[in-house]
Amino acid sequence: MNYHWIENIKNNLIRISTPYTSGNGVVIPNWNLIITHEHIVRDCKHVLVEGINIKRQNCEVFFLDEKTDIAFISFSFESSSPLIINKDESVEDIVAAGLSVSSELLIRNGIKLPMSNSEVFIKHNAIFNPENNGSPIFNTKGELLGISIFSKENEIMLGFYLPMKIVESAYEKYRIIFPIKATTCTTCDTIVVDYSKSCSNCNASIKSISHIEEYEAKGINRLIEDVISKLGYEVGVSRRGNSKWLIDEGSAKITITYNEKSGFIVAEASLAFYNQQNETQMYTYLMKQNYFNKGMSFSLKDDSIILSLMIYDQHLHFNACKKLIGNLIKNADRYDNILINEFGAKG
Repeated sequence: MNYHWIENIKNNLIRISTPYTSGNGVVIPNWNLIITHEHIVRDCKHVLVEGINIKRQNCEVFFLDEKTDIAFISFSFESSSPLIINKDESVEDIVAAGLSVSSELLIRNGIKLPMSNSEVFIKHNAIFNPENNGSPIFNTKGELLGISIFSKENEIMLGFYLPMKIVESAYEKYRIIFPIKATTCTTCDTIVVDYSKSCSNCNASIKSISHIEEYEAKGINRLIEDVISKLGYEVGVSRRGNSKWLIDEGSAKITITYNEKSGFIVAEASLAFYNQQNETQMYTYLMKQNYFNKGMSFSLKDDSIILSLMIYDQHLHFNACKKLIGNLIKNADRYDNILINEFGAKG
């Protein structure tokens, strides 16, 4: 696979995070909007977006259509490369492009598959995970065909995409009132301007974007967010989905995840990529550090060196949590520099 256009569309790919979930989106420069699925931004006035060359930032949700699962998000960063929209649904060969949780480029080749039970979505086999819902689908020329949604059925991951003719139809109706925020009535498909509580056409109840209540963490999530705030990091920019946070400290990235079912909080610092030429010396150093470190341990995940700790929620106290996570964050950047400078690891 060698598509020259992939380099051009990198800055169009967007990672989206909310307190409830995460997904992908794609920038349409001439619309001045990011397009994604409504279920990704549901119950949010604004969401966290970032890209390969786009700094993590909050952006406002401008348009919601629950019925067709379409959402539009505003953006203020420098506009990316123009995209050509192709509404030809007879295209067979496709390319899925998206961003991982760490905003790394994901590419999959695939084909369109037969599907008889949907008049809207198109089935395909360029599969990502559900956390990449909203990732764009292109033809082999780099023309945008639609945005994906992934689901698991009988332990098998399935891929579908919403074709651009549906997305563009929603945009054509909305652009008449843009940049006023709006919601589509699920009963009669009328576009209802923001702050309205009922549809102007059929009087059905409407939940306007501006009437959405701000998210407030509770329980263990609240405690973790209080710790993050007390350590000097902005909580709103750290949220990465349901019970998950990401903190940047120097060259290290620290992910904090709470699993309510197991009761464990796991904090992982993704450090440098190890260098095979100094493999023995580096392993010896890491094993020695595992012996001396209290509560933290080194491991390898793929080619990444991981520094991690685990806390059981029943043993959790604010001061202890703050001390443990703060110590991990402080040491993550220090160890990252050591691994790069002394063992030739790649940052």
